[in-house]
Amino acid sequence: MRSRPGEQPRRRRSGLPDRRDAVGRCPNQTDGKARWKDIRETTPPDLPGFDDLLSEQGTLVRYNDGSAADIRYVLLTGRTGATVMTSYLSGPPEVVQQIRQGAEDALALMRSRLPQR
Repeated sequence: MRSRPGEQPRRRRSGLPDRRDAVGRCPNQTDGKARWKDIRETTPPDLPGFDDLLSEQGTLVRYNDGSAADIRYVLLTGRTGATVMTSYLSGPPEVVQQIRQGAEDALALMRSRLPQR
């Protein structure tokens, strides 16, 4: 975005504050027949190199075809400068710790591939 002479440059919003608000407002969501519950913001991991981090977890309870599901997911979003990265992993309840660790590892790997500031 360009600013006019004499104006302060406009900053692009990362979307993380909006996403954080949406997570807090909508603990149960639907998309067609698919349904999620217990959507919540969780404590983000301590990953170096990020200016902002958002961690979300929830449970898919209905697939698109309407059949029952019990799939946990972890969604991590990190911002460094103007770059926003997202890592999403899902699986059955018995592997929720591995899902979280995998999402953290993926986000850290993405960050490591960015040029250093």
